[in-house]
Amino acid sequence: MKTNEDITRENWKGCKKKKRYKTEEEAKRKSKEYQMYYYKCKFCGGFHLTSSKPK
Repeated sequence: MKTNEDITRENWKGCKKKKRYKTEEEAKRKSKEYQMYYYKCKFCGGFHLTSSKPK
């Protein structure tokens, strides 16, 4: 069974592989350019793009 620490470590590894935008404005601009969505990452504090519509 995975612990909370294992889950956090896995999420951080996934986060490190993604393009990180420092500002919401930059992420918003890129999301429009690529026709994607953006979200604030709770692991790095930056913003990432996603094809999944926000909940």
